[in-house]
Amino acid sequence: MASLTYLEATDEVLAHCADANVYRARVKRWVNAGVALVSRQTQTRDSLEDSTITTAANDSSYDLPTTFVRVKSLTDTETTSGLVPVDIEEIDDYDASTGRPTCYALDENGLILYPTPNGTYSLRLRYYDTSAELTLDSDPVPFSPPYDQLPVFYATSQLFKAEDDAEMAQFHRAEFDRLLGEYRADKGHQSVDGPRQVGGTWGDARPYPSFNRP
Repeated sequence: MASLTYLEATDEVLAHCADANVYRARVKRWVNAGVALVSRQTQTRDSLEDSTITTAANDSSYDLPTTFVRVKSLTDTETTSGLVPVDIEEIDDYDASTGRPTCYALDENGLILYPTPNGTYSLRLRYYDTSAELTLDSDPVPFSPPYDQLPVFYATSQLFKAEDDAEMAQFHRAEFDRLLGEYRADKGHQSVDGPRQVGGTWGDARPYPSFNRP
């Protein structure tokens, strides 16, 4: 069974209002917002992507893919060793050093490696991404049935919120939350959580990088 298209999802939401012309543009935005919300809150096997980062000497900062949400793993392809995630504040406190990177942090600008690479290294980044924005009417909602109803429930809750109908807005948001829970249980990728592009979230109970400071 095929997923709803962008047009079908939009029209399903608009069936709840009297004047589709007033809300169509906003509903289309709300459908996309629902898709993005599900993508951000759920890491699934379908949203796991691979990317290669090739380092350059004396460059510690690297861009992340535009659809990046969360790191699953970062691995040195030659040694097959995983780099250890740390807080950006810790890297700031480390002594300046160059060599083969052994740990990494995320900040608002991207990926920061430590030690600063002293040459070319190939790193395999496995990460969870967001679904692409729907643009064409024929674009399919990126969740298989019945989960293609997720952005419909979200957009419908936003529609009733705009109409000041709190009861119906809450009802459809509850339906969204219920189906999202089922989607996570059914499709969720059971794995050790990796860092998002936000610092300061690791706490004390995590491994520390193993390398010799100069």
